[in-house]
Amino acid sequence: MREATGTARVDNATGPQLADTVTRDYFTLRERLMTMQKQLEGAQDYIRTQCTKQAFYYPEDV
Repeated sequence: MREATGTARVDNATGPQLADTVTRDYFTLRERLMTMQKQLEGAQDYIRTQCTKQAFYYPEDV
């Protein structure tokens, strides 16, 4: 019967990393989500400041 003469090991100076394309896709998605968030906040602000004023506007001449 044969005995193991040593332990198996992997010499890798860096830890596990994502593929370059996955990393790029992640940052692209993150940037687009931040853009969408700013657009949504802008639309909500517009609705809050403009549309609510118009909803309660009753012209005197009607």
